[in-house]
Amino acid sequence: MCGCHVCTLSLWALLGQRPFWPTTAPATTAQPSTQGDVLHARPAVVNYGGSVGIVVFYGAVDGMPHAINGNQTGSGAGGGLWSFVPEKVFGKLNRLRTNSPLIRLPTTTYLTATPRSDFIDGLIGMYLKTNASNGSDRGIIYVGMRRGGRQFYAFDVTSPTAPRFLRKKIGCAADAPLLGQAGSEPKIACIRGNSTPVVIIDGGYAATAKDVGSRDVTTTGNAVYVLEAFTATVLKRFTALSSGSISGSIGADVAERVYAVDLGAGGSIDFETRGGGYGASDWNIHEVADLSGGTTPGRKCSFPPDVIVTRDFTAMTFGSGDHEKPPLSTTDVHFSQILDRHLAASVPANGSPSLWTDFHPVGAASDVSGSGCHMSLAQGEKGVNGSTSIVSLSYFGTNRPWPTSAGNVCSANLGFIKSYAMPLFCVAGDGSVLSGGGLCHRAWCRGWSRWPVPRRTKQVPFVIGARNPSGSAIQASRLRPSVNAPPLRRSWHQEVKR
Repeated sequence: MCGCHVCTLSLWALLGQRPFWPTTAPATTAQPSTQGDVLHARPAVVNYGGSVGIVVFYGAVDGMPHAINGNQTGSGAGGGLWSFVPEKVFGKLNRLRTNSPLIRLPTTTYLTATPRSDFIDGLIGMYLKTNASNGSDRGIIYVGMRRGGRQFYAFDVTSPTAPRFLRKKIGCAADAPLLGQAGSEPKIACIRGNSTPVVIIDGGYAATAKDVGSRDVTTTGNAVYVLEAFTATVLKRFTALSSGSISGSIGADVAERVYAVDLGAGGSIDFETRGGGYGASDWNIHEVADLSGGTTPGRKCSFPPDVIVTRDFTAMTFGSGDHEKPPLSTTDVHFSQILDRHLAASVPANGSPSLWTDFHPVGAASDVSGSGCHMSLAQGEKGVNGSTSIVSLSYFGTNRPWPTSAGNVCSANLGFIKSYAMPLFCVAGDGSVLSGGGLCHRAWCRGWSRWPVPRRTKQVPFVIGARNPSGSAIQASRLRPSVNAPPLRRSWHQEVKR
């Protein structure tokens, strides 16, 4: 049973109610909004069909994961369905209520101001199994706290209006001691030899490495965990990587290989061996490339790679850059494409990763020789999202601070944001500035959708967040493939739908 102080704070956080204490509280202590800002979280959108329709799940800096009615029309459209206050954030809620101490920003002049509190603002992974009538047989969401803590939470959302708390995975627990600040998106997959799905999470971010470039200083985060999806039992822990993010290479409906990037390298995890073994003891990991050379401090790769499978190699495309330090004006940042030519299962015979000197600069024509390539970004420019590849182009976004002028300024330096389109493979890409500044979201592609054309409506592929004539970060742009066949959508599992 929680105490009076905690319970009333929870009511204030969840419902916006004014606590009955203290009795002299001024009107300004009431919660001004029923939702905090969404800083890093990305919504997970699910169409349940039937009378429920669309539900949106996301985390926010008010300390809670939220579920809202995502329908445009109908009863309750746009309204909140539920929120959850983790015990981990109880001690931080009173600061939101009292607005003390003030948040320290670049323009703050108060000496008593301190950095903002971190809550539950990580990405959400989802498992959704549908039945023959396209309804929900079982749905589970996995929520990480990102900088708010070393916890992942699982909720059963089979009925999105009646959720059930399932369990949490804590970084200091005996079975997950290397789990750092949980910022990556949990990946759900089916693998051979396992009767139930698995959840794959990287070790997260190591707070001790926040301002350090060396890969050797991390005491947490340097791992990848494979968990049983329903019980969160740790099936295997790989400890060869530093803090990073993960993506996957999928064959049919089964995960065969997972790719991860960390603060300076790219690694590969195989879920099968050349001899056909599929048990956890057969899974292995090897380092594909070490990109930490040639610069001090090392390159930080905080976003998952996009994975493109070809007959001759598997390509990983991703950017680097310390996006948590936007004002940095002196940088050595690149967008890289790693070509992994080891397509067979098991660890390669030589066991040596490609080094930075093995990669060549991009050119005017495609060049897939060697280990891969890189495109240099301007001084101060940093990658701020993961890449997305579709119809022969890789899309990614960057931020570069505005040049500082002498004297005081009255506006925040949100910088220039650019959206790039880089042809596959190893061809120099073009970027265009988007309006607004700040951080742009990851480009989102869809295979086909309705698009207005003269005198009729046609289904065409499109992308949101790519460069466009309006300079909008949220405008949809029509894709014009250079091939007649529609792109083949690769997904983690056919039962997982967003």
